[in-house]
Amino acid sequence: MTQTVHKKKLELEKKLRKVAEREKQLKNQLKAIDAREREAARKQETRAKIILGGFLASRIKRKDPQFLDLLEVALNEVSDRDKNTLINYRNLLLNS
Repeated sequence: MTQTVHKKKLELEKKLRKVAEREKQLKNQLKAIDAREREAARKQETRAKIILGGFLASRIKRKDPQFLDLLEVALNEVSDRDKNTLINYRNLLLNS
């Protein structure tokens, strides 16, 4: 191989390594963006659940029959562990 061809080959290999490193950096940036999007969506969902839960709690506390019925439906559909939590919370709401 001539000196010029060998030099060109080394330069191209160096460029290829740089491109591969840049690709790796860009993929990591995409992963970070995806993670931030998932985190934001999770926070938004959690906030919506809290708002909805507060709304339901206020209606149950006011002894709104529709929401008391809805709570009974929930009590029949959740696990025993969750059922005990809901029963305790219902009692707290209705006795405050």
